[in-house]
Amino acid sequence: MSDSDPKFHPLSGTNYPQWSGEMQAWLMTKGLWRLVSGAEKCPGTDAEAIEKWELRAEKAAAAHPS
Repeated sequence: MSDSDPKFHPLSGTNYPQWSGEMQAWLMTKGLWRLVSGAEKCPGTDAEAIEKWELRAEKAAAAHPS
């Protein structure tokens, strides 16, 4: 596990409220929360901007506690 990995327990059948708050806070520290929450939409037609957005979206989708 690297220093950038979240430091909280994985989601289970009983810890969603705590897990979701911790995941949100961690994604915020990585600058990815706006992607996950839907506040940051994919940019229009600029191919370079779309590529950067997609890379960040993939990083957000892959984020999970160890």
